Amino acid sequence: MLEALESYDWAEAFGYAGEADTCATSCQGHVPNPNRILTSPNVSKKPFTREDVREIFWSIEGEHDEREWEMFGQLNDGRLFYLAAGCDYTGWD
Repeated sequence: MLEALESYDWAEAFGYAGEADTCATSCQGHVPNPNRILTSPNVSKKPFTREDVREIFWSIEGEHDEREWEMFGQLNDGRLFYLAAGCDYTGWD
């Protein structure tokens, strides 16, 4: 895993994309929601985790109850991804 993704907050943000054992996937009964960059029907919608990230093109560290955690990058299987997740008093979404 890339060192930049080792924090608790990034783990929770990636829970939004389907990473297991996070509050984002277990506390609120969340359904994984990866965003596809390409609209081709051949692009997989398979959930991904921090372990799947090959490269980060840019990211923004979020802040609870203020701005979202955002990231754009490439996965090991070649897919591009955009992730945005926030955390307020009710949890991650």
